[in-house]
Amino acid sequence: MSALWDPLFGRSAVAVHTSDAAWVRALCDVEAALAVACVRTGLIDAVDGERVVAACAASWDGDPAALGASAAADGNP
Repeated sequence: MSALWDPLFGRSAVAVHTSDAAWVRALCDVEAALAVACVRTGLIDAVDGERVVAACAASWDGDPAALGASAAADGNP
C-alpha cells in the first residue's frame, strides 16, 4: 500500500492500482513507451531503446521508501 494514496484510495477497489508497486510499474511503463517513441523518431538507436524496454520490463523488488527518499533528494524517482 502507499502512504501517499492510502487515505484516499486505500480502502476502495482502486487500492491495488495506487499501491507503491503499481506506481513503480506505471513509471517503468512510461519510460519504456518513451524509449520506443525515441527509437521511432531517431533520437536513440534501437539497441539502446531495447535495453531501456528490457530494464523497464524487469520486476522491481526495491524499497519504496528508499525510492521516495531518493526522489526527494534528487528530484526524480
